[in-house]
Amino acid sequence: MALRSNRGSFFDSVIARFGSANIRSKVAKIYGRPDDTFHLGELETWYYYEAQRGFVFKNDELERVVPLRVNRS
Repeated sequence: MALRSNRGSFFDSVIARFGSANIRSKVAKIYGRPDDTFHLGELETWYYYEAQRGFVFKNDELERVVPLRVNRS
């Protein structure tokens, strides 16, 4: 499974610690089950509201990590 170059230093440290195989299970090991998920074609997004991060997967590759702005009103 290849990872995209836009993963950032956070994922460089995760890959160094856990390896790049089964990256979804690595994310789940760190953050637990996602608070919410969204599927659109080949894309699947996992949302973690407390950590304010979203993880976008395409097939078995990590496409990107997006910061979430959670409105707590």
